[in-house]
Amino acid sequence: MGDLREFFVLEFLTKHLPAELAVGKGHVFCQGSVSQQIDGLVYRKSGLALPMGNANMVMHTGLVACVEVKSTLKRLEFRDQIVPMFKAMPSPQPLKVIVTQRLEGTANSRSILKKWADELSLTTEALPDIVLILENAAIVRGGILKSLESTSRLHGSKQKLYKFGHWKEQNWMGLMLLVFELAHRVGGEDGPNWASYINKHLAEVQFKELGTQQD
Repeated sequence: MGDLREFFVLEFLTKHLPAELAVGKGHVFCQGSVSQQIDGLVYRKSGLALPMGNANMVMHTGLVACVEVKSTLKRLEFRDQIVPMFKAMPSPQPLKVIVTQRLEGTANSRSILKKWADELSLTTEALPDIVLILENAAIVRGGILKSLESTSRLHGSKQKLYKFGHWKEQNWMGLMLLVFELAHRVGGEDGPNWASYINKHLAEVQFKELGTQQD
């Protein structure tokens, strides 16, 4: 089931991202060290990526995002697997993404992620930048997404996590945001202004600090 989940997430990204980007699972190589295998790497095709069977060894200079895929995001996996992997990402860090069907616990409340982050005293290097919860809605880290820089209401603090979208009416917006964020990053200052395409949706999106309301 794990491979199947990863396949659908990577296939979705492959079909919707700009042609300059490649998507696949593999390892990140930086200054002589190699990361653990990561479910999804988004990297520039112009960069160096060495095939290793059904995975790739991607040089950190071309890395745009790292993606971990889980059916249920559990606290122990978050603490023991995902947090160390995010912390080990080279600076400047790529976009750090988690895609999950649900969060651990019967309530599936997004606020549980803030509880985990507080308990673990996570620094900004260890916090995820985008968490897509398919049975709820997205979580984003404040002040880090380039596609939201022109929208002050959606900026926030880099040390905090925020709910992005209402869990029922706006749960699709996280996927849209991820695609536009990756496209924006590869386009750079000379690329298209992606905010102009999504501003009409952003005007109504729910944006609240985690812990202020249970959803």
